[in-house]
Amino acid sequence: GVRWQGIRGSSPEGWGVLAETPCIGEIAAIEVQQKQTKPAPRMKDAGVLSAMENAGKIIDDEEFREAISEKGLGTPATRADHIEKLISHSYIERLKSGGLRATAKGIRLIEVLRRIPVNWLSSPELTGEMESRLSGVQQGTFDSAEYMMEINHKVIAMVESVKGYESDTLYPHDQPLGDCPVCDGKVYEGMLNYHCQHNKRGKGCPFAIWKDSRGRYFDIITATRFLNDGKVDDLHGFVNRSSEEFTASIIRNDDHKLEFLSQGPSKEELSAAEELIGCPTCEGGSIKVTDTHWACDNGACKSKPLARNICKREMQTDEALRYFTEGETELIEDFISKRGKPFTAKLVNRGGRLKFEFPPRQNNGRSNLPQYEVTEGVVGTYSQRGSKVPIIESATHFIAADNDQGIELEIPRTFAKRELLRDECKTLVEQGKVGPLDDFISKKGKPFSAILVLNRSGNVKFRFD
Repeated sequence: GVRWQGIRGSSPEGWGVLAETPCIGEIAAIEVQQKQTKPAPRMKDAGVLSAMENAGKIIDDEEFREAISEKGLGTPATRADHIEKLISHSYIERLKSGGLRATAKGIRLIEVLRRIPVNWLSSPELTGEMESRLSGVQQGTFDSAEYMMEINHKVIAMVESVKGYESDTLYPHDQPLGDCPVCDGKVYEGMLNYHCQHNKRGKGCPFAIWKDSRGRYFDIITATRFLNDGKVDDLHGFVNRSSEEFTASIIRNDDHKLEFLSQGPSKEELSAAEELIGCPTCEGGSIKVTDTHWACDNGACKSKPLARNICKREMQTDEALRYFTEGETELIEDFISKRGKPFTAKLVNRGGRLKFEFPPRQNNGRSNLPQYEVTEGVVGTYSQRGSKVPIIESATHFIAADNDQGIELEIPRTFAKRELLRDECKTLVEQGKVGPLDDFISKKGKPFSAILVLNRSGNVKFRFD
């Protein structure tokens, strides 16, 4: 027969026995290394598809987890389409790296659904619960009529909840973020921003921190830090025009607006750079020319660096000279907006900060329009392809405030001999329509009612239902 023999090494003498008086170790050195953990990388399409397929892992309840684990969310044929639909509706965006990122619009939607609440749409547990019921119907352990009745009740409750909610109810003024830097009021959270209590529908104190600022969602913790400290260092999550994420420090400027802390040239770069002119702002430094900026070499100077490439346009030396010495450039016609459209503007140096100044718009028959008293403050927020601009009043129109995104909008304050009120304009620009409104007067002098609709081109049309 066959015999097997195990081979084991022999242990040395005294193996495994501790000495009665073990030697005392000596500490040669202690070194402390400070490091930071890195967040998990953003999920790409494949990761999201896998998470949808294995969605049960994030549900605690064993029964619901088992039900949803059998099917996952969606089907293999529809999951990829779900991602594309979310992107097309600007709820998520795909970065240059391929990673998927929730937009401010998407985050705000989930937040509002949870506050109303419509947990049926925002909770994975309740999705698992409904899948469990559906599996019971398929297996004959749960009555199909009872299942459909439950679905009907949930839909009715959801519609009633959404239809009847009020912003003031969703965001009660229980706990302020802090003190308003403009007046003596308190700052509270709202649906779109964190605003001063003395700001009522765009009137009163203008201070606000928008939740969607520079393409980044500002949660209440970040907004509180920014409000109380006046700055936040090394804040991640911003996205540039090339769909790349970057980190930046932000400050609250003298106008109480959010502003990036300049990431200009280093001291070493400036010391080795060629001088353009003496600095007109501080009179103690010099404007130096680096590969990326024109910048003052005096660290205490209030003049911010001027980038050599602005809105996809290479700036010229003579333009930089005019900017620093005369305070503004001539009109420049070939800037490119975030949407890829050319626009014309001057670069204006206001107290050391760069501002865009746009040429006057054409008359467009304004002289024939009634003129109204102008109320300061933001009327509403106009969104166009992921960018947002505030809408303000002029004597004859509601217009987009000056911006560096090339977004223009003009809505007459008079339609068919009827004044468009401030709150009506807010609804129009934020929801795309308002009405039906009464008291319009036709060319024949007859009154009529209509809905005003704002189309994608920024034109307002009458609609009759």
